[in-house]
Amino acid sequence: MEQIYFPLLLTALAAILVIAPMLIIPRILGPRKPSPVKSEPFECGSELITLAGGMVSIKFYPYALLFLIFDLEIVFLFPLAVIFRKFLQIPRLGMVVFLGLLIYLGIAAAGLVYAWQRGALEWES
Repeated sequence: MEQIYFPLLLTALAAILVIAPMLIIPRILGPRKPSPVKSEPFECGSELITLAGGMVSIKFYPYALLFLIFDLEIVFLFPLAVIFRKFLQIPRLGMVVFLGLLIYLGIAAAGLVYAWQRGALEWES
């Protein structure tokens, strides 16, 4: 059992050994000269249009939700697609996983159809 977790422990240790110096060294060696100009929010080199945390147009909301729906769908489907053949070798488990996959895809497809009917896929300028 310990041999299974050793690569995970080794990866975590390597990540800590790389990230910790990246966070600590700039705090120790970096210059600290605060000024009002440096404290202002930065928008791509242009003057500040609104305050940070200001209003965002509501037309971006449906696109954000659609992105989340389909981004999460890919995140969950990819690992399942990689190991699906192993599930098929176990008689009952393979069918349960396949039915779960169909239900999941059906819910995602229903979300797409709903967004399409509501006109969320049409860009308004």
